[in-house]
Amino acid sequence: MERTLAQGRGGGRGHAMSGVRGGGHLRGPKFGLVRNRVPRGAKFVGFRGETYHWHNGAYYHPHGKKFIVVRPPIGLRIGLLPLDYFKLTVGMIPYYYYYGTFYTSSNDEYEVVEPPVGAVVGELPNDCEEVTIDGKAYYKVDGTYYKAVIDDKNHVMYEVVGKLVK
Repeated sequence: MERTLAQGRGGGRGHAMSGVRGGGHLRGPKFGLVRNRVPRGAKFVGFRGETYHWHNGAYYHPHGKKFIVVRPPIGLRIGLLPLDYFKLTVGMIPYYYYYGTFYTSSNDEYEVVEPPVGAVVGELPNDCEEVTIDGKAYYKVDGTYYKAVIDDKNHVMYEVVGKLVK
């Protein structure tokens, strides 16, 4: 398997990697959180007849008269990335990562894509689940499995190893 290396942080501030719980899990609104309204400044995003609101990397979907924090569907496109995204390359393809979501770029838009196997990121969302398979620890995020790896600077990183097959 080709080793994937993060090529640096992008975005305006480029410091999203502070995290919590040992530096490996991003702070942000917990998936499934229900709010009375979307944050001020949220942008409307329509996708396949569904309504989403995007605010600095978090997606809100109508839930009755309220809004619930959800993962964006694969294929959804947005015009800009959150300030603290992380840029990486898998093979020869550039990806952008933020809060458990991977994007690719085309035509001045960013499309939500499946996590690419071999991608290595420094953070996972705060709702990741630790699971043990054959005696080894993995982290599951929305059906995608990551394993902890140590980079050349002795930092814990997380490598995409596969997707749950349903």
